[in-house]
Amino acid sequence: MVNFTRYVDNRVVGNIVQGIKWPNKKKLDQEWKLVCDGDVLSFFVDGMEILKVKYMLLDFSGIGFYTFGKQTLIVEDMTFTQN
Repeated sequence: MVNFTRYVDNRVVGNIVQGIKWPNKKKLDQEWKLVCDGDVLSFFVDGMEILKVKYMLLDFSGIGFYTFGKQTLIVEDMTFTQN
């Protein structure tokens, strides 16, 4: 699932969660892309938009990953580009 959570002074002030059904495969390579265009934040997996965040102040930065159950997440390459 994709979880966008906004904190102010260590308190949650906004949260958007979107579930995703992944194919039943043991090894799955994906390309994730996070795009901020003005005040809209969009999250893509393999070119498909999964989540769009609008009307929420985007005056911070940070990204994190988590898994649950018997899963392993390997991040091979991460690039940040600011225009």
